[in-house]
Amino acid sequence: MGQADSAKGDRWAFFPSISLGYRFSEESYWKNLKSIVSNGKLRFSYGEIGNEAIGDNMFLSTLTAYNVARSGYTWLNAGGTKLNAFTMPTWVSPTLTWERIHTKNLGLDLGFLDDQFTASIEVYERLTKDMLAPGTAIPSAVGAGAPYTNAGELRSRGWELSLAWRKTIHKGVWFVCKLQHRRFKSKSEEME
Repeated sequence: MGQADSAKGDRWAFFPSISLGYRFSEESYWKNLKSIVSNGKLRFSYGEIGNEAIGDNMFLSTLTAYNVARSGYTWLNAGGTKLNAFTMPTWVSPTLTWERIHTKNLGLDLGFLDDQFTASIEVYERLTKDMLAPGTAIPSAVGAGAPYTNAGELRSRGWELSLAWRKTIHKGVWFVCKLQHRRFKSKSEEME
């Protein structure tokens, strides 16, 4: 994955993913249960992604034009011409890099009575590493704010249960009743 706004040596990164599934309801040992549990699948996935939506020019030191008219002051050179003014350049951490999001998911899908009733339960964990956060405060006399650094982690864990009932009324006409419940908890793990 590439990001044009990144620092030169950090524009490209590799984010692997894998997904595995096992349909145990298709195995020969499941034949006697097939009339009751018509579908069964165990699944697992792991993946990483990079967050490139971190803001414009986060990897570039920038200047901002200063509106001298609003300040109440006018800066003139020796010839009486108004001068433009700019803020101090923003500071950029030389170690600034991608935010990385790691996700793990384990799920079980079941279908009963020819999939008229289905149930699915999943547990997951999502860990965001290298989150952008303001760096250590610097004295205001410097004239610029602290640079952003990759200083944080956020961990989210949870589970989800989904139950559904599908009933065919007539050929091509059916209705579905679905119930979902989920719980999750997020915690900031680390801030340097």
